[in-house]
Amino acid sequence: MKAPNLDADVTRDLQEFLDSTTGPYLSIVLPTRSDVPHPDARLDTAWQRVRGDYVDRWPGAQLQQVDEMLASAGHDGGDSIALVIPTAGRPLVEHLAGSPGTARTMQGPIPAFTPIIEHRQRTIAHLVVDCDKAGADIIAFDGGHTLAADHVDGDELHIHRGHPGGWSQRRFQQRAENTWESNISDVADATQRLATEVGALLIAVAGPTRAQSMLVRELGERSLGDITTALDAGSPEGIADEVVTLTDDVHARAIARISKDFRERCAQDTATADPNQVLDALDAGRVETLLVSDDWSDTTALGRSLADLPETSRMIDAAIAATLRSGGAVVVVPRLATLDVAIGAFLRW
Repeated sequence: MKAPNLDADVTRDLQEFLDSTTGPYLSIVLPTRSDVPHPDARLDTAWQRVRGDYVDRWPGAQLQQVDEMLASAGHDGGDSIALVIPTAGRPLVEHLAGSPGTARTMQGPIPAFTPIIEHRQRTIAHLVVDCDKAGADIIAFDGGHTLAADHVDGDELHIHRGHPGGWSQRRFQQRAENTWESNISDVADATQRLATEVGALLIAVAGPTRAQSMLVRELGERSLGDITTALDAGSPEGIADEVVTLTDDVHARAIARISKDFRERCAQDTATADPNQVLDALDAGRVETLLVSDDWSDTTALGRSLADLPETSRMIDAAIAATLRSGGAVVVVPRLATLDVAIGAFLRW
Protein backbone atom coordinates (compact mmCIF):
# COMPACT_ATOMS: atom_id res chain seq x y z
CA MET A 1 0.00 0.00 0.00
CA LYS A 2 1.01 3.62 -0.45
CA ALA A 3 2.26 5.45 2.66
CA PRO A 4 0.23 8.15 4.42
CA ASN A 5 1.40 11.70 3.96
CA LEU A 6 3.83 12.18 6.85
CA ASP A 7 5.93 14.95 5.33
CA ALA A 8 6.39 18.56 6.41
CA ASP A 9 3.31 19.78 4.48
CA VAL A 10 1.10 18.25 7.19
CA THR A 11 2.44 20.70 9.77
CA ARG A 12 3.29 23.77 7.70
CA ASP A 13 0.39 25.79 9.12
CA LEU A 14 1.56 25.09 12.68
CA GLN A 15 4.74 27.05 11.99
CA GLU A 16 2.57 29.85 10.59
CA PHE A 17 0.55 29.73 13.82
CA LEU A 18 3.74 30.10 15.87
CA ASP A 19 4.88 33.01 13.69
CA SER A 20 1.58 34.87 14.10
CA THR A 21 0.99 34.40 17.84
CA THR A 22 2.72 35.15 21.14
CA GLY A 23 3.21 32.74 24.04
CA PRO A 24 2.95 31.42 26.63
CA TYR A 25 0.39 28.95 25.29
CA LEU A 26 -2.40 26.94 26.86
CA SER A 27 -2.91 23.61 25.05
CA ILE A 28 -6.15 21.73 25.75
CA VAL A 29 -7.91 18.59 24.52
CA LEU A 30 -11.65 18.42 25.31
CA PRO A 31 -13.85 15.33 24.80
CA THR A 32 -16.65 16.03 22.30
CA ARG A 33 -18.31 12.69 21.67
CA SER A 34 -21.67 12.90 19.93
CA ASP A 35 -22.92 9.41 20.87
CA VAL A 36 -23.84 10.50 24.41
CA PRO A 37 -26.87 12.29 25.85
CA HIS A 38 -26.76 16.09 25.55
CA PRO A 39 -23.38 16.37 23.77
CA ASP A 40 -23.59 20.17 23.43
CA ALA A 41 -24.06 20.57 27.16
CA ARG A 42 -21.20 18.16 27.90
CA LEU A 43 -18.81 20.09 25.68
CA ASP A 44 -19.82 23.38 27.27
CA THR A 45 -19.41 21.92 30.78
CA ALA A 46 -15.95 20.55 29.97
CA TRP A 47 -14.84 23.91 28.55
CA GLN A 48 -16.32 25.94 31.41
CA ARG A 49 -14.41 23.84 33.95
CA VAL A 50 -11.11 24.50 32.18
CA ARG A 51 -12.04 28.13 31.59
CA GLY A 52 -12.74 28.60 35.28
CA ASP A 53 -9.26 27.32 36.16
CA TYR A 54 -7.64 29.95 33.90
CA VAL A 55 -10.07 32.88 34.03
CA ASP A 56 -7.73 34.82 36.35
CA ARG A 57 -4.53 33.63 34.65
CA TRP A 58 -5.25 34.14 30.95
CA PRO A 59 -6.27 37.19 28.90
CA GLY A 60 -10.05 37.49 28.91
CA ALA A 61 -10.13 38.43 25.22
CA GLN A 62 -8.45 35.12 24.34
CA LEU A 63 -10.91 33.08 26.37
CA GLN A 64 -13.79 34.99 24.77
CA GLN A 65 -12.46 34.07 21.31
CA VAL A 66 -12.48 30.41 22.32
CA ASP A 67 -16.08 30.75 23.56
CA GLU A 68 -17.10 31.91 20.11
CA MET A 69 -14.96 29.43 18.20
CA LEU A 70 -16.25 26.45 20.19
CA ALA A 71 -19.85 27.53 19.66
CA SER A 72 -19.17 27.56 15.92
CA ALA A 73 -17.15 24.31 15.87
CA GLY A 74 -19.75 22.24 17.72
CA HIS A 75 -19.28 18.65 18.85
CA ASP A 76 -19.92 16.58 15.75
CA GLY A 77 -16.63 17.08 13.88
CA GLY A 78 -14.75 14.49 15.94
CA ASP A 79 -14.55 12.76 19.30
CA SER A 80 -12.48 15.57 20.79
CA ILE A 81 -11.31 19.12 20.13
CA ALA A 82 -7.76 20.43 20.45
CA LEU A 83 -7.34 24.04 21.51
CA VAL A 84 -4.13 26.04 21.52
CA ILE A 85 -4.68 29.43 23.16
CA PRO A 86 -1.86 31.97 22.81
CA THR A 87 -1.39 34.95 25.05
CA ALA A 88 -1.87 37.12 21.96
CA GLY A 89 -3.18 36.10 18.55
CA ARG A 90 -5.99 33.93 17.23
CA PRO A 91 -6.45 30.58 19.02
CA LEU A 92 -6.20 27.30 17.12
CA VAL A 93 -9.22 24.97 17.26
CA GLU A 94 -9.19 21.56 15.56
CA HIS A 95 -11.42 18.48 15.79
CA LEU A 96 -9.65 15.20 16.52
CA ALA A 97 -10.55 11.54 16.24
CA GLY A 98 -10.48 9.67 19.53
CA SER A 99 -11.39 11.01 22.95
CA PRO A 100 -9.24 11.43 26.07
CA GLY A 101 -12.26 10.73 28.30
CA THR A 102 -11.61 13.83 30.39
CA ALA A 103 -10.14 17.23 29.57
CA ARG A 104 -6.34 17.49 29.38
CA THR A 105 -4.34 20.70 29.67
CA MET A 106 -0.71 21.73 29.20
CA GLN A 107 0.72 25.21 29.74
CA GLY A 108 4.11 26.34 28.48
CA PRO A 109 6.21 28.72 26.39
CA ILE A 110 5.53 26.55 23.30
CA PRO A 111 2.31 24.76 22.28
CA ALA A 112 1.89 21.02 22.85
CA PHE A 113 1.14 20.13 19.22
CA THR A 114 1.39 16.33 19.39
CA PRO A 115 -2.38 15.51 19.56
CA ILE A 116 -2.96 17.62 16.43
CA ILE A 117 -0.01 16.16 14.52
CA GLU A 118 -0.96 12.59 15.42
CA HIS A 119 -4.56 13.15 14.34
CA ARG A 120 -3.46 14.57 10.99
CA GLN A 121 -1.14 11.68 10.22
CA ARG A 122 -3.95 9.24 11.07
CA THR A 123 -6.31 11.08 8.70
CA ILE A 124 -6.20 8.86 5.63
CA ALA A 125 -7.70 10.05 2.33
CA HIS A 126 -9.91 7.23 1.04
CA LEU A 127 -12.83 6.40 -1.24
CA VAL A 128 -15.97 4.43 -0.47
CA VAL A 129 -17.56 3.04 -3.66
CA ASP A 130 -21.10 1.67 -3.34
CA CYS A 131 -21.55 -0.09 -6.65
CA ASP A 132 -23.92 -2.38 -8.47
CA LYS A 133 -24.15 -3.52 -12.08
CA ALA A 134 -25.88 -0.29 -13.11
CA GLY A 135 -23.49 2.26 -11.61
CA ALA A 136 -22.14 3.55 -8.32
CA ASP A 137 -21.97 6.27 -5.71
CA ILE A 138 -18.34 7.26 -5.06
CA ILE A 139 -17.45 9.41 -2.05
CA ALA A 140 -13.99 10.63 -1.08
CA PHE A 141 -13.28 11.17 2.60
CA ASP A 142 -10.44 12.72 4.56
CA GLY A 143 -10.98 11.31 8.01
CA GLY A 144 -14.65 11.99 8.77
CA HIS A 145 -14.97 14.85 6.26
CA THR A 146 -16.31 14.51 2.72
CA LEU A 147 -13.81 15.78 0.16
CA ALA A 148 -15.70 15.06 -3.07
CA ALA A 149 -18.35 12.80 -4.54
CA ASP A 150 -19.34 11.35 -7.90
CA HIS A 151 -22.22 9.28 -9.21
CA VAL A 152 -22.16 6.95 -12.19
CA ASP A 153 -25.36 5.99 -14.00
CA GLY A 154 -24.71 3.06 -16.32
CA ASP A 155 -26.78 1.52 -19.07
CA GLU A 156 -29.64 -0.47 -17.55
CA LEU A 157 -30.95 -1.86 -20.84
CA HIS A 158 -30.46 -5.65 -20.95
CA ILE A 159 -28.74 -5.53 -17.59
CA HIS A 160 -30.56 -8.58 -16.24
CA ARG A 161 -29.80 -11.90 -17.82
CA GLY A 162 -33.19 -13.36 -18.61
CA HIS A 163 -34.26 -16.78 -19.90
CA PRO A 164 -36.02 -15.96 -23.18
CA GLY A 165 -35.39 -19.44 -24.52
CA GLY A 166 -34.74 -20.53 -28.08
CA TRP A 167 -31.90 -19.37 -30.26
CA SER A 168 -31.71 -15.87 -28.75
CA GLN A 169 -30.91 -16.90 -25.15
CA ARG A 170 -27.13 -16.84 -25.55
CA ARG A 171 -27.33 -13.49 -27.35
CA PHE A 172 -29.37 -11.91 -24.53
CA GLN A 173 -26.99 -13.27 -21.87
CA GLN A 174 -23.94 -11.98 -23.73
CA ARG A 175 -25.53 -8.57 -24.13
CA ALA A 176 -26.15 -8.45 -20.35
CA GLU A 177 -22.55 -9.42 -19.63
CA ASN A 178 -21.29 -6.73 -22.01
CA THR A 179 -23.51 -4.12 -20.32
CA TRP A 180 -22.23 -5.05 -16.85
CA GLU A 181 -18.62 -4.84 -18.02
CA SER A 182 -19.20 -1.47 -19.68
CA ASN A 183 -20.86 -0.07 -16.54
CA ILE A 184 -18.11 -1.37 -14.27
CA SER A 185 -15.52 0.17 -16.59
CA ASP A 186 -17.27 3.55 -16.27
CA VAL A 187 -17.32 3.20 -12.48
CA ALA A 188 -13.62 2.32 -12.51
CA ASP A 189 -12.89 5.41 -14.64
CA ALA A 190 -14.67 7.68 -12.16
CA THR A 191 -13.07 5.94 -9.19
CA GLN A 192 -9.59 6.29 -10.66
CA ARG A 193 -10.13 9.99 -11.37
CA LEU A 194 -11.36 10.72 -7.86
CA ALA A 195 -8.63 8.62 -6.23
CA THR A 196 -5.99 10.59 -8.12
CA GLU A 197 -7.65 13.90 -7.28
CA VAL A 198 -7.65 13.34 -3.50
CA GLY A 199 -4.52 11.16 -3.24
CA ALA A 200 -6.51 8.22 -1.88
CA LEU A 201 -4.60 5.60 0.09
CA LEU A 202 -7.58 3.23 0.29
CA ILE A 203 -10.49 2.34 -1.99
CA ALA A 204 -13.23 0.44 -0.14
CA VAL A 205 -15.81 -1.23 -2.39
CA ALA A 206 -19.30 -2.07 -1.14
CA GLY A 207 -22.24 -3.60 -2.96
CA PRO A 208 -23.44 -6.93 -4.36
CA THR A 209 -20.70 -9.57 -4.48
CA ARG A 210 -20.61 -9.90 -8.29
CA ALA A 211 -20.37 -6.14 -8.86
CA GLN A 212 -17.76 -5.85 -6.10
CA SER A 213 -15.54 -8.53 -7.58
CA MET A 214 -15.79 -7.08 -11.08
CA LEU A 215 -14.83 -3.59 -9.88
CA VAL A 216 -12.01 -4.83 -7.64
CA ARG A 217 -10.60 -6.80 -10.58
CA GLU A 218 -10.93 -3.81 -12.93
CA LEU A 219 -9.17 -1.48 -10.47
CA GLY A 220 -6.45 -4.07 -10.01
CA GLU A 221 -5.80 -4.03 -13.72
CA ARG A 222 -5.36 -0.24 -13.43
CA SER A 223 -2.59 -0.61 -10.80
CA LEU A 224 -4.93 0.29 -7.94
CA GLY A 225 -5.16 -3.24 -6.60
CA ASP A 226 -2.81 -2.61 -3.68
CA ILE A 227 -5.14 0.01 -2.19
CA THR A 228 -8.49 -1.58 -3.17
CA THR A 229 -10.47 -3.92 -0.93
CA ALA A 230 -13.99 -5.38 -0.98
CA LEU A 231 -16.05 -4.73 2.15
CA ASP A 232 -17.95 -7.46 3.95
CA ALA A 233 -20.40 -5.08 5.64
CA GLY A 234 -23.71 -4.20 4.03
CA SER A 235 -25.19 -1.57 6.35
CA PRO A 236 -23.94 2.03 6.49
CA GLU A 237 -22.89 1.53 10.12
CA GLY A 238 -21.03 -1.67 9.28
CA ILE A 239 -19.31 -0.04 6.31
CA ALA A 240 -18.19 2.90 8.49
CA ASP A 241 -16.76 0.58 11.15
CA GLU A 242 -14.94 -1.55 8.58
CA VAL A 243 -13.47 1.49 6.83
CA VAL A 244 -12.18 2.86 10.17
CA THR A 245 -10.45 -0.48 10.75
CA LEU A 246 -8.90 -0.38 7.27
CA THR A 247 -7.63 3.19 7.57
CA ASP A 248 -6.17 2.37 10.99
CA ASP A 249 -4.36 -0.53 9.31
CA VAL A 250 -2.91 1.82 6.65
CA HIS A 251 -1.54 4.03 9.42
CA ALA A 252 -0.21 1.07 11.42
CA ARG A 253 1.61 -0.26 8.36
CA ALA A 254 3.21 3.15 7.84
CA ILE A 255 4.42 3.27 11.46
CA ALA A 256 5.80 -0.27 11.11
CA ARG A 257 7.76 0.81 8.02
CA ILE A 258 9.09 3.86 9.85
CA SER A 259 10.17 1.69 12.78
CA LYS A 260 12.01 -0.69 10.44
CA ASP A 261 13.70 2.19 8.60
CA PHE A 262 14.65 3.85 11.89
CA ARG A 263 16.27 0.68 13.22
CA GLU A 264 18.26 0.23 10.02
CA ARG A 265 19.36 3.86 9.85
CA CYS A 266 20.39 3.94 13.51
CA ALA A 267 22.75 1.09 12.66
CA GLN A 268 24.13 3.24 9.82
CA ASP A 269 24.45 6.37 12.02
CA THR A 270 21.99 8.26 9.84
CA ALA A 271 19.37 8.26 12.62
CA THR A 272 19.58 8.56 16.39
CA ALA A 273 17.50 7.58 19.41
CA ASP A 274 19.63 9.65 21.80
CA PRO A 275 17.69 12.80 22.86
CA ASN A 276 20.89 14.84 23.35
CA GLN A 277 22.11 13.90 19.89
CA VAL A 278 18.67 14.83 18.49
CA LEU A 279 18.88 18.28 20.09
CA ASP A 280 22.44 18.75 18.78
CA ALA A 281 21.25 17.77 15.30
CA LEU A 282 18.33 20.21 15.53
CA ASP A 283 20.76 22.96 16.49
CA ALA A 284 22.76 22.18 13.34
CA GLY A 285 19.70 21.88 11.07
CA ARG A 286 20.42 18.20 10.43
CA VAL A 287 17.02 16.70 11.35
CA GLU A 288 15.08 15.38 8.38
CA THR A 289 12.23 13.81 10.37
CA LEU A 290 11.63 14.06 14.11
CA LEU A 291 10.02 11.04 15.78
CA VAL A 292 8.01 11.85 18.91
CA SER A 293 6.38 9.64 21.52
CA ASP A 294 4.18 11.77 23.75
CA ASP A 295 1.14 11.31 25.97
CA TRP A 296 1.74 14.63 27.81
CA SER A 297 3.08 12.81 30.88
CA ASP A 298 6.72 13.67 30.07
CA THR A 299 7.39 17.19 31.35
CA THR A 300 11.19 17.11 30.98
CA ALA A 301 12.40 20.67 30.37
CA LEU A 302 14.67 21.56 27.47
CA GLY A 303 17.28 22.95 29.85
CA ARG A 304 19.68 24.14 27.13
CA SER A 305 19.88 26.57 24.25
CA LEU A 306 18.09 25.53 21.06
CA ALA A 307 17.06 27.81 18.20
CA ASP A 308 16.38 30.74 20.56
CA LEU A 309 13.63 28.74 22.29
CA PRO A 310 13.05 29.20 26.03
CA GLU A 311 15.09 26.72 28.09
CA THR A 312 12.04 26.23 30.31
CA SER A 313 10.11 24.77 27.36
CA ARG A 314 9.13 21.13 27.52
CA MET A 315 11.84 19.26 25.58
CA ILE A 316 9.29 17.53 23.31
CA ASP A 317 7.56 20.79 22.39
CA ALA A 318 10.88 22.57 21.79
CA ALA A 319 12.10 19.75 19.53
CA ILE A 320 8.88 19.96 17.50
CA ALA A 321 9.10 23.76 17.22
CA ALA A 322 12.75 23.58 16.10
CA THR A 323 11.88 20.91 13.51
CA LEU A 324 9.00 22.98 12.12
CA ARG A 325 11.27 26.02 11.90
CA SER A 326 13.88 24.07 9.89
CA GLY A 327 11.29 22.64 7.47
CA GLY A 328 11.59 19.09 8.78
CA ALA A 329 8.75 16.60 9.24
CA VAL A 330 7.33 15.46 12.58
CA VAL A 331 5.87 11.98 13.06
CA VAL A 332 4.17 10.90 16.28
CA VAL A 333 4.87 7.24 17.05
CA PRO A 334 4.10 4.87 19.93
CA ARG A 335 6.98 3.82 22.14
CA LEU A 336 8.92 1.55 19.81
CA ALA A 337 11.51 -1.10 20.57
CA THR A 338 13.90 1.12 18.62
CA LEU A 339 12.67 4.33 20.32
CA ASP A 340 11.95 3.90 24.02
CA VAL A 341 12.54 7.60 24.74
CA ALA A 342 10.54 10.71 23.91
CA ILE A 343 12.34 11.84 20.73
CA GLY A 344 14.44 10.38 17.96
CA ALA A 345 15.39 11.59 14.50
CA PHE A 346 16.24 10.66 10.95
CA LEU A 347 19.24 12.81 10.02
CA ARG A 348 19.87 14.73 6.80
CA TRP A 349 23.60 13.96 6.99
